[in-house]
Amino acid sequence: MTERVSLRLDEMQPVQRVGNASGFFANWSGGIQAIQADEHRWRILPVLTGGRPCVNGFYSKAAMRQFLLQRGLQFVAFESINWTNGAYTSYWSPQIPGQTNFFRGPADLWQSISSNIGRVRGQPQLAALTNPTREELAAILDARTEPERLAQSISLSLHNMDTSVRGIFEFYHEELTNLLAHGQIDGKRSASMRDQILFAHVHAFFLHLGSARDYLAALIACRLGHNPNVVDSLTNLLKVTSPADVSGEPLLALLSSRGYIAQRPNNPLKLQQNGWLWQATDQRNELTHRRTYGDLFIESMGHLIALDADDGLFRYVRPLGGSYPADDVFDAILEHYANTTELFFAAAGAAGYDANIRTLTDADIISVEEQS
Repeated sequence: MTERVSLRLDEMQPVQRVGNASGFFANWSGGIQAIQADEHRWRILPVLTGGRPCVNGFYSKAAMRQFLLQRGLQFVAFESINWTNGAYTSYWSPQIPGQTNFFRGPADLWQSISSNIGRVRGQPQLAALTNPTREELAAILDARTEPERLAQSISLSLHNMDTSVRGIFEFYHEELTNLLAHGQIDGKRSASMRDQILFAHVHAFFLHLGSARDYLAALIACRLGHNPNVVDSLTNLLKVTSPADVSGEPLLALLSSRGYIAQRPNNPLKLQQNGWLWQATDQRNELTHRRTYGDLFIESMGHLIALDADDGLFRYVRPLGGSYPADDVFDAILEHYANTTELFFAAAGAAGYDANIRTLTDADIISVEEQS
C-alpha cells in the first residue's frame, strides 16, 4: 500500500494577493497603450527614452488621441481593470464606428436582449416557485425561445471576439516593449516562443466572427418563419430567401443597406454575400479551413518600425500573407473588427427587441442563500 504523503506545514507561504486597485487604458494598434493618470491626464507607453522603454506623459485626452492618430495608429478599445479583495476583473469597450459612447458594446446589447426576452418568458413561472431547487431553476431558465437563445449566442460570440482582439493587442504590446528593451529597433525580424499565442488568437478571431455572423443569420431565419436549427448559417439563409424578403425583415434590410448582401447577377431572384461581408467570409474560410495563420514564412517573424524616432515612438508589425496580404495582421483584423462591431451594434437597434440594461427588483429575486 502506498504511504500517504502530507503537505509540509512548516514550509507554507501565503499566496500574494493584490490590494484594491483599478486602471483605465486606451489600447491602440501596433501595441501602443495610453494610461489614464487622472481625470484629465493620460500617459503613453512604451516610448523609447535613454535606450529603454518608458512611460511618457502627461497629455490631455484630446492631445493624446491627436498625437497617436497623426502617426497612423488606430484606436482599438478602452479597457478597465479592477482588483477587489485580490480578485481581478476587466471590462473591454471596443470602438464602435459612428458612435461617440462606447460604454455598451454590441456584445452587451445582445446580452441585454436575451436577458429581457428571458425575463418576460420566465418571470411568471419563477414567481410561482417557493424555495426552488437548482434543477427547477435550470429547467425554467434553459427553456429558452429561439430568439432568446440566438441573441445569447450572438453575445457570447462577440465577447469571444473581443477576447481574441485583446489577446492580440497584449501580444503586440509585450513584443513592442521587449524589442525596445533589447534595442532591436533597426527593423530586424525576430520570432519568439510566445508566437503561438498570436497564432491562436488570430485563428480564434475568425472563428468567432463566423459564429456571430451565422447566429445572426439563424435569428433572421427564425423571424422569417424558418427552423433556425436547419437554416443555421448565412449560407443556408441565402438559399431560402430572396430580394422580396428584404423589405419585410429589418435585419435583412440592414445587411442590404450596408452592401453586405445583394442580388445575384445571374439570378435576380436570389441573394448572395457581397462587399466586406463576402471578403470577411472568404478570409475566414482561408484562415480556418484552408490554412492557419503562422504557417507561411512571412508570418513567422515580426519587427519594429519607427513612427516618430525623435519622440521615441515605435510600433510592432507582423505581416499577413496568403490571399489577402497585408503589412500587418492586426491592422487587417481591426478592419474586420470595426465592421463587425458596427454591424452588430446597428442590428441590435434594428431588430426591435428590448436592449435596455436589466434592473433587478424584488420580484426578480427567487431565493437567497447566505454564505459565510
